[in-house]
Amino acid sequence: MPPETMIQDVMAHPVVERGRRKPRPMAHVVHLEEDIRDQRRKTILSVSAFVLAFTVWASTQPVAETAVTSGQVVVKGSVQKIQHFEGGIIRAIPVREGMRIKAGDPVAVLDPAGFEAEEGQLLARKASLELQAARLRAFASGSAFDGGASADLYMGLGQDQIAILRAQEQSLFDRRAVLQSRLEQREAEQEGILRELAATNRQIDVLTQERDVYKSLFDKGIGSRVNLLRAERELATVQAERARAMGRLETVRSAIEEARKQLTELVSVGREDAMSRLGAVTSELAEVQENLNRARDKVSRLVVRSPMDGVIKGLAVNHSGEVIAPGQLLMEIVPEDGELQVESRIATKDVGAVAVGQTVRVKVTAFDFARYGSIDGKLEQVSATTFFDEQNQPYYKAKISLAQDWVGKQHNRLIPGMVVQADVLTGEKTLIEYLLKPVYIAATQAFTER
Repeated sequence: MPPETMIQDVMAHPVVERGRRKPRPMAHVVHLEEDIRDQRRKTILSVSAFVLAFTVWASTQPVAETAVTSGQVVVKGSVQKIQHFEGGIIRAIPVREGMRIKAGDPVAVLDPAGFEAEEGQLLARKASLELQAARLRAFASGSAFDGGASADLYMGLGQDQIAILRAQEQSLFDRRAVLQSRLEQREAEQEGILRELAATNRQIDVLTQERDVYKSLFDKGIGSRVNLLRAERELATVQAERARAMGRLETVRSAIEEARKQLTELVSVGREDAMSRLGAVTSELAEVQENLNRARDKVSRLVVRSPMDGVIKGLAVNHSGEVIAPGQLLMEIVPEDGELQVESRIATKDVGAVAVGQTVRVKVTAFDFARYGSIDGKLEQVSATTFFDEQNQPYYKAKISLAQDWVGKQHNRLIPGMVVQADVLTGEKTLIEYLLKPVYIAATQAFTER
């Protein structure tokens, strides 16, 4: 409409004065009130129908019940704990957290100072005992000294044992010489007595014949009794000398037997003593060898090596010079190619609702659940008793198997140590039960306070 036409129209129909209303007929008002009542009725019916429909739907719509747990991804099987039996001072740590290693790779090196000194002392002690054993063996058998490799490595100790062996052999020779001289003296004395007895026997024979002659003459009455008595006296004297010589001969013979016995015992007793001492040395040598083996084991353990392929986790020492106690945990090695699973903590209030075999929905915190989704799992194990966390709160350990070791369409791989939220599907209930649960709890607990 052109502006001129609009102005003319306004001038022809003046504006109704503000605040004044044009009177309406009564029928129009009644009709308007009926429209309002109809509109309210329709609204109430619509709301009632919606509430009824929602109630029916909520009464049949299932809602999953879950026990929410937290945990982390681990490798199924044993995580190898690396410890050192004796402890000591760290010289080097050639690994770092998260580093992949192979079986046999060094993961820690300890200072060898004290261990090598102990090994050196035991080696010297072992060589000394081996040389002592060689000396005693040579002395007992009368053979030449053979110190073997120990004599070459420890020439001073070998020379000392040779000198001791020579001194022992010289002492034995001197003692044998004394006994041999004493034996020879007794044997010479025996020869003298035997010659004396031979002469005495000949003298007795002569005197016996002389006495018999005097006795025959005396019996015939032509001999002197004095001569007979003198002959008998001389015969008795010589017989007494022979008896004394026989006594000396027995004494000398006993002395000779004793000297020969001492000479024999000198060699046998010396050898027996050497063999007895050899047994003691051999026993001590075995003990030293056992201690040496332990010391060598300690030295071999100075370089701590990985027992398997895996990834370093929980590195507890990082710098050289750190002192570790015996049995202290140095690090853990997680198997690299093992099957992954989830270890989670179940609250004590939820443990009554969970059971082995229930389905688990695993959400990895490193990957946004809304974007990457979750991983299906299965509750495999629940601990028989509780454990306590850092805040001394009890919980149950659970192990959850995974349907896959990746998440999302891009197959994002899981890594041991990733933190997860594991929702255990313990059952289901209707939406109306879920919504009315606060009302039910309030109703059951109302008016029960003391």
